[in-house]
Amino acid sequence: MNFKKMGVIDKVRHGYLYKDKYKISFDEVKDIGLFMEIEVKKYTLPYVDECAELMELLNYFRIDVSKIDTKRYPDYLKATEKDY
Repeated sequence: MNFKKMGVIDKVRHGYLYKDKYKISFDEVKDIGLFMEIEVKKYTLPYVDECAELMELLNYFRIDVSKIDTKRYPDYLKATEKDY
């Protein structure tokens, strides 16, 4: 398949179930930083209402969604390789 190894992502994930509905994960990624992911695990409302409820949760935790980064770990790895 001609895969090329770009690097190794060394991470430790800590996951928590919040209110029996949301999975909140924290990834400690070596040499890159700390990342957080929130996932709806139990859908109980229509999609639009789930999104609104999730936004309320983000506001409750004072998470500024304007600062959300869409990069993936390999993108960060490429950036750190340029520094060396």
